[in-house]
Amino acid sequence: METLKTLILDPDGMFECKPNGLRDSYNGSWCVMVTNRDQSFSALTQRIRSTGGENYVFKSYIKLLKLVKGTMYTDVHVYVKYTDRGGIQSNNFNVSIEIPEHEVDFMLDEASLTVIPRNPYWKSQADSQIDRLRKATLTLTPRSHHSNPSFCSSFGGSYCIDSSNMYVEIKQTRSEYAFGSTIQPDLLVNSSYTNYRQFMYDNFEWGEIDNGIQWINMESDQRHLENETLVESMQRLRNHRLKRWGSGLFSALSKSNPDWISKLPLRDINLAIQDRINYMASMFNESFENLDVYSDVLQDEFLEIYTQSPNITQELFLKAKQRFPHTRLFFNERNVLNSSLHTTAYTEMAKRLIHTPYYGLGIKAHFNSSQIDMDALKYRLDKLAEANSSLWISSLAFHEDSVTLRAQMLDDVMTLLYSRPEVEGIILDDVWDKELNSQDAALANGQNFQFNQAGHVYQNRWHTHETHHFTSRVSVRAYKGEYDIIVRRGANGPIVGTKHVTLGDSDISLTIHVTGQGQNYHVTNYAFG
Repeated sequence: METLKTLILDPDGMFECKPNGLRDSYNGSWCVMVTNRDQSFSALTQRIRSTGGENYVFKSYIKLLKLVKGTMYTDVHVYVKYTDRGGIQSNNFNVSIEIPEHEVDFMLDEASLTVIPRNPYWKSQADSQIDRLRKATLTLTPRSHHSNPSFCSSFGGSYCIDSSNMYVEIKQTRSEYAFGSTIQPDLLVNSSYTNYRQFMYDNFEWGEIDNGIQWINMESDQRHLENETLVESMQRLRNHRLKRWGSGLFSALSKSNPDWISKLPLRDINLAIQDRINYMASMFNESFENLDVYSDVLQDEFLEIYTQSPNITQELFLKAKQRFPHTRLFFNERNVLNSSLHTTAYTEMAKRLIHTPYYGLGIKAHFNSSQIDMDALKYRLDKLAEANSSLWISSLAFHEDSVTLRAQMLDDVMTLLYSRPEVEGIILDDVWDKELNSQDAALANGQNFQFNQAGHVYQNRWHTHETHHFTSRVSVRAYKGEYDIIVRRGANGPIVGTKHVTLGDSDISLTIHVTGQGQNYHVTNYAFG
């Protein structure tokens, strides 16, 4: 990236605060100390002139000198403000650093503004990476034999069989990659929704119970657990080989916690937390491959406030690891990929908690505009990758009335995500129009679950299903996963043989032996080359 400029803070831009030079710097000889702030918006501000149409990264280092009495931390906000007069946007804008509590003093050093370069070739580069990471070569070779050796010998060997009408279908039945969907547990167990169940079983490898295990939903009244539907839905997913993501063991959001918690004394709150971990482990210990232990940590501070513990995050993970020793534990956060609001904060939190027993970072990303800047999106993904942790997209949705634009959004964003080795799974949200309050995110419509244009992108773009005339060797770059190899008489004719194979990191070469006479042939066996 090109550094546009190092910001030199303008004394005329110091609004209702007092800046002083101080020889306690992050880099170089000096930093700026800011004190005597009169208002929450009392701020350091820099006016910038831009060329327009660019993405910028603002970077600085801030050291807090004091907090408001009785608080454990504060927020630091970076604002970008520009003037829009009569629909004409000015090329000048202000960058401001603000802290809500005006009593907080701080130091600032090494502020800079950097341009994110445009890359018009990002998609072809991502497709090349996908081919390298997510595919292997599957080679199929037909070999014909006549059932009567003497007849074959007299009439030209393999030409005894008329294989000119032989076709092979390469049909992927499961993906090696963790493609998933949020699941509504009440629909999954409802006998009236057999189409819903079959749609989920046929099209996804993972299921995430949508809000089902949140504390407020399972225990709205203390010690009155609502879990029968959850237990049954988990068993159904397991029986159909769908792996499970448990979303919301604990949440920092006030609205995701039952009201009775805030009314307990401190000691009883800690006991209630341990009780929840214990009964969740006893019910679901072997049910979840992935479990997000603490979600929306950067959005709210419910448990921090009521436990009065600034280290509650580490404590929750340590307790959870004791009871879920074989489950991969996650954070889960929003506004870190579709927005820049908490991208850096999430990355820095993960680095700081490196000794906490978490496996990876969950990312909730709902896009509400078809104008997605892919260069900015890639920058945020690069920033999250700096945490050196596995990334899972735990909730991905595209809210757009136009299904054509929705399909393009899904194609672009999932291409980028799927091309990244650190992104180990993608779970789609809001896939069926009948389960949504609005239908602007659906991938399938109606009681028969017909994929719409966006759904067809998901179904066809990252899954292999091909039919080839099979008179000679066929070689396909196919997505890793499980396949049915189906030999037919005619492109849509009767099946004469089927073989199930798994395509992993290594290429597969398969010889298919065919016997018979004329067009009355059949597959006798398969052999790996």
